Amino acid sequence: MTRSDEFSLIKAGSALEVKEGSEVAFVVFGGIAEGIGVPPFEFRRMMAEIPVSTLYVRDVSQAWYHLGIDDGDRSLEGAAEHIAKVLSGIGARRTVFIGNSMGGFAAILLGQKLKADRIIAFAPQTYVDFATRLRSLDFRWFRQVAMMYRKRGLRCPTYNLRSYLRRNPLASPASIYFGTGSRLDSRHARELEGMPNITLFEQQGAGHDMVKSLKLSGELHRMLLAATQLAGS
Repeated sequence: MTRSDEFSLIKAGSALEVKEGSEVAFVVFGGIAEGIGVPPFEFRRMMAEIPVSTLYVRDVSQAWYHLGIDDGDRSLEGAAEHIAKVLSGIGARRTVFIGNSMGGFAAILLGQKLKADRIIAFAPQTYVDFATRLRSLDFRWFRQVAMMYRKRGLRCPTYNLRSYLRRNPLASPASIYFGTGSRLDSRHARELEGMPNITLFEQQGAGHDMVKSLKLSGELHRMLLAATQLAGS
């Protein structure tokens, strides 16, 4: 599909980097754009040092992937089909789904749907439904959430991961990292505590931007390298 080590834009919402000789593929989901326009493909510089092929995915609509990844597929199902097609096209035999914040939500949800071999989520939202957000006083990203409700509806079975995963349990391990310095990140992570194949990892005192500190310390690089081995076992 693309030459070895070539970063290739597939569509506005996805790009691919193939590394020959690897049967493991990472799918990296982007998060909230935070007012900077089109969200970036996240983890690109870090992934250049990891010996696996990588599919980068971003939600151009900023709707927790419920409106697809760009104008070409306007649904969660369309995003899942696109990812599955790309992974099949490069012959990926084992997959690791990774994401931060909104990307973490997608890594868990689409990782379940597409049977990823391993899921790693950093500071993920685990619910975007109105009732749970209200109970937890989570008013972050109000504009994006309101737009999602207008276009996708107020009720959706995949808005709340706890409810969804009760009916559709994860078949593979998911590691969720969250900072205890963020009340809301802790609340979101704790929603999945004790569920099958989910392990929570506290980062003492860290906030919502804990990925930055993990990267600076070198811990993120070690995590990603370790994931290549776990996915291949």
